[in-house]
Amino acid sequence: MSSQRVMFLAFLVVMIGMAFVVGRKSADHLAQLQADGFVISQDFNGTPKLLVDSTQQRIAFVDSKGATQLNFDQISALDVAFDGKKEAPVNYRIEIFSDALSDGKVGIVYENEWRARQEYSRFRQLIGR
Repeated sequence: MSSQRVMFLAFLVVMIGMAFVVGRKSADHLAQLQADGFVISQDFNGTPKLLVDSTQQRIAFVDSKGATQLNFDQISALDVAFDGKKEAPVNYRIEIFSDALSDGKVGIVYENEWRARQEYSRFRQLIGR
């Protein structure tokens, strides 16, 4: 086997291993969120995962770093944003602004503009904005 093939296979194994670890951490944070009483009534997917508990009027962002919760009334603004130029936009996301967040906002990334706008509309309606 050539050294390039061996290097490629080693890289592939490392990437698969990292994906597994990240996925497992996210699943662990989601399980802890639910164990703490968060009941998922809506899942808006995206990255990080955007979840809604309609009964408690709370949202949560879940990724491999942890889970962050906000009350509906802690959300100060919502927007759909993207990176790049108008001719070639990328990284479509819903931006959720809140003073309770360390960076002041969090972006929920979607695969394309249509999906981001669809989920934005559905999310706004659900939280009454």
